[in-house]
Amino acid sequence: MRRHESSKTASLRWNELVKKVFWTVFVAIAGLVLAQVLDPATAQQIVGLITGMGV
Repeated sequence: MRRHESSKTASLRWNELVKKVFWTVFVAIAGLVLAQVLDPATAQQIVGLITGMGV
């Protein structure tokens, strides 16, 4: 029984890690797309608003 529970816990941890990596890559690619499509000043403002570093 213990082996099964630790397997579930490890699976949940792996699932959370995959989600974090996915969203990190997604945001990075979205930022690059914004920088290509919009002018750099507008893209920087949008990224600043999303990350909470903007004014």
